[in-house]
Amino acid sequence: MSSPLIKTGEHRYVVSGGLETIRGPGRRTVRWLEVRRLRAGQDLSVLRAFTELETLELHHIDGVDLAPLADLSLKRLAIESGSGLDLDPITRLTMLETLVLFDLNRVHATSLKLPRTLQSLEIINDSPALTGEPVKHVIEAIDWSAIRELRALSTRVGGLYEMQPVHVDLGLLRALPRLEHLDMYSGLRHAGPGPSPIEPPFDGLSKRLRFVRLDAWNPPPLHDALQAYLGLDPNDPQSGPVVYQRCRVDARERPWTLKWTDDGTWSVYGSLLREEHGEHDDTEHDAYHRANQRLRQTNPALLRRLRFDPESAGTGITAETRDDLETALRSLGITPQ
Repeated sequence: MSSPLIKTGEHRYVVSGGLETIRGPGRRTVRWLEVRRLRAGQDLSVLRAFTELETLELHHIDGVDLAPLADLSLKRLAIESGSGLDLDPITRLTMLETLVLFDLNRVHATSLKLPRTLQSLEIINDSPALTGEPVKHVIEAIDWSAIRELRALSTRVGGLYEMQPVHVDLGLLRALPRLEHLDMYSGLRHAGPGPSPIEPPFDGLSKRLRFVRLDAWNPPPLHDALQAYLGLDPNDPQSGPVVYQRCRVDARERPWTLKWTDDGTWSVYGSLLREEHGEHDDTEHDAYHRANQRLRQTNPALLRRLRFDPESAGTGITAETRDDLETALRSLGITPQ
């Protein structure tokens, strides 16, 4: 009988579906483990047997008790597409250096006093199926004064997809004097008692920053002021800040909105991977191939009249007629807008 642990690299393994048949690493040296698709109530206690584990990635987990993680000596923890989770046990990971929280839903955190060893933190929701509230909840639960050694912070709502922004106190940046990397370019609005540290005069913003990515209603003045504040060389494109044009959410179209184009065709754009609701752990291009195969089996004549343009964040579909496009979408289980 083959092991449920699948090797994906040196000392790196993945397991999917459940941990019931695993007793530990055996003779393997497991330093990096990806755990995918755990059902509600699944027990993580077996992970205590992985004494050499340094990196743990939890993908697509729902209602799982994270308490056993407190007994691990993790340096890196990533939770992606996690729902119904209590995040408080993370505070007991005393050796943690990197924490990634991506696409969270229905999470709970009372007071996250993260370990002082933390160097890098990511808190991101970027899915039209979610909201920014979990990001707001986690940001407000963190004791930022406890992680003054933090070097990199990435937190946003949206980016690939436009989502309603959340309002948080960005004064948290004043507690991070050693910050060198700041990525906060989408979906966060300042709502604190004082001025925002990412607006002039940048009161309390770390002067050690060498990578900054923000957004603004009027980018050029913010870009120039930030560059001067940080003392960055305006002639070095690798060291300058990046300030994107801020967009109103209601100015963006919803996924799968039918559009008539100037060349007389009809087109839509959306993510086929997200339409699969987490059934597959792969890419948009893989989801495109599955959709293509499905249409080839059910309506090959229609498929020949369509043009697909898959990208990393979504897929464009073009047809000569609106009827063809609507038929194709409905064949794929998608409701056109």
